[in-house]
Amino acid sequence: MKKIIITIIVALACIESHAQTEKGKFFIGGSMGFNSESNQSNKDIKGSNFSILPSVGYFVANRFALGFGIGYGSFKNTYLNQDFQGNSILVKATGSNFSIMPSIRYFVPIVDGKFFFSPSLGTYFSFGKTKNSFTNNTFPENIFSISANPGFSYFPTEHWGINLNVGGLSYRVINPKGDNNNTSNLNFGLGSGANIGINYFF
Repeated sequence: MKKIIITIIVALACIESHAQTEKGKFFIGGSMGFNSESNQSNKDIKGSNFSILPSVGYFVANRFALGFGIGYGSFKNTYLNQDFQGNSILVKATGSNFSIMPSIRYFVPIVDGKFFFSPSLGTYFSFGKTKNSFTNNTFPENIFSISANPGFSYFPTEHWGINLNVGGLSYRVINPKGDNNNTSNLNFGLGSGANIGINYFF
């Protein structure tokens, strides 16, 4: 009898957690980040950036969700450069951008119906501008990237979920535009670091 009761409790716990990833469920959430750093040998060389990305999602099938996010980011960097006479000068660069990010994510239960392996595939479109004090010009800059990220999700309660993305594989295109500065470059590499997001499930 005791084993039967324990089995029922475990099954109910799994059903409750799996219900969060059933077809027809919605969730809202997002992430926010801020970073600041400075050079130890030269305190005038420093940088900071801020980003915020609210998002919504919908489960089109059990454990399979489509997401869409709209974000804003900004940065400020100070670095050394050389003027036309070869003298070292301090240059300040600032920029901001708006972005959209559609994505898909799949949830694979791991432990107790609360921990999931949740890999995702997403695309990123960013439209912004940059400016530096050396040229005193403002340049539009467009960014497109596509990335595949392994991730993990934890549901501490019925409605709240925490996502952790750890690295990933990405392909990125940066296209700055402006007077005499119409160039593009491709970047392809294995991402590093981690990103944490919080979602609320309906």
